[in-house]
Amino acid sequence: MKTRTNNTSSEMKNILYILLISVVAFSSCNKALETDSTRVVGEKNAWNTVEDARSGILGVYALTRAALSDNNGHWIYGDVRTGEFLSPKRQDLKAVIGNNLNASYPVLESLSDWTRFYAIVNGANVFLENIAHVKETDKRYTSNNMTVDIAQARFLRAFAYFYMVRIWGDVPFITSSDEGKFTNKPRESQARILAWAEQEILKAAADMPFIYSGGDVQQPTDYYNETSGRWGGALATKVTAYAVLAHLAAWNSDYTNVAKYAKFVEDNYGRSAGGFTSTGDLSNSNGFFYNKNTRQMFGFNSDYGHVDGSSTGHIEELTLAEPVMTKSIPDIYLPKDSILKYFNIGKDQRFAVDTLGQAKYDGRYFTNLNGKYPIFSKIKVIQGGWN
Repeated sequence: MKTRTNNTSSEMKNILYILLISVVAFSSCNKALETDSTRVVGEKNAWNTVEDARSGILGVYALTRAALSDNNGHWIYGDVRTGEFLSPKRQDLKAVIGNNLNASYPVLESLSDWTRFYAIVNGANVFLENIAHVKETDKRYTSNNMTVDIAQARFLRAFAYFYMVRIWGDVPFITSSDEGKFTNKPRESQARILAWAEQEILKAAADMPFIYSGGDVQQPTDYYNETSGRWGGALATKVTAYAVLAHLAAWNSDYTNVAKYAKFVEDNYGRSAGGFTSTGDLSNSNGFFYNKNTRQMFGFNSDYGHVDGSSTGHIEELTLAEPVMTKSIPDIYLPKDSILKYFNIGKDQRFAVDTLGQAKYDGRYFTNLNGKYPIFSKIKVIQGGWN
């Protein structure tokens, strides 16, 4: 009994000591929480300079790229979802191809979450609500600069909604940051959102230049002190907006506007330094798809030359395998029967077969045609485009 009593007394002292430390620590935490962190820039201080404006608009571009790249979402939502490709081994991709979208796989669970797309929307909303303060506090930030930035933010927000509607149909419709308060909202009809997105992109297009840092009347100076070579193919232009509008109209089966918007692109692509490309350049490892360039009307590049490269987010991760790269089996492939059905013109310089069934342009669009898994090798940019 004596030993037990002593142990109990000792335990009580330990408990009291721990509680005392906890109270002191908790009190310290309370005091710390009442003091603004010196390592976190408050919202009120984040929109004062031209550098803040640049970070803000490029941040919305970065959020868009992240949403499209996450788990190769752009390709799985699109090319894999349509069921034209097959997957030899990945069960999650087989579930997507088979329309079993409720299957319990980490990739499907991640891609079913629209949080990344609403991050784009919120980033654009925050930018639009705060950018005027930069104009008030930094004289280097011109009215023209702000107008062009606002147009891009509005375009990217509308693009995000167009993307979400194509994936999920009706979605919640949010056009303000609500000071960081996220509340549950009912879904809005996709028809209303698409109508809003079309008008929003048209309004944005009116203020967007054809080219940045290229003497455009709507953006005459060097955009954020960078030359046109830095921005070509990286930022949305007036031609970009009309190209997306043509896609949006097609989604609505509004082919009159498809023709109208597409004609604008056809008539004006040269003003954005756009142009045609050869089949050889299109399929070269360091050609059209390597790096950004003005022939790309709209893209979210992972520029290896700017130490911005990544493996995930590119179709190469899904389609390439031996003999193009050291990977035994591709994640997805196009069956030979489908290839021959799609490319059935003997003089097609992209891909064709001779009278013996042999590929005329092996390695351009397809490699290993007669193997078990034909390799879709049209896009094959690896690292710096040389390997």
